Amino acid sequence: METDENPKTEVAFTDARRFARIRLVDCAAEDIRKTTPLKENGPDPVIDRELLTEEWLITKMGSKHVPVKALLLNQANISGKSCSQNISLTKLIDKTQVLATG
Repeated sequence: METDENPKTEVAFTDARRFARIRLVDCAAEDIRKTTPLKENGPDPVIDRELLTEEWLITKMGSKHVPVKALLLNQANISGKSCSQNISLTKLIDKTQVLATG
C-alpha cells in the first residue's frame, strides 16, 4: 500500500502466523482512540498509566466472572496485548500459581 502524498509513504505487512488483522481508519491521528474499532478497547497500559491502577484492576476483576487470563487478554478490558504476550501471561500465571481457569 502507498499514499498519494509527496513524498509517497509505502507500508508493507507480513503475518506468517496469520493472527493479525489490519483495519484502515480514516481519521486524524489525535482522534484514533475515539474512533471505531479502537474506542471499544479498554485503557492502554502505556498511555493510560494514571487510570490503570491496582485499585482499577481489583474493581475490574471483581466485576467480571471470567478466568483471570481471559480477562487480562480481552482487549475490551485492557488494550495493547498480542498473541506473544499470551505465552508470557501463561508463564506468569503458572509461576505465580494464579488459577487461569477461574
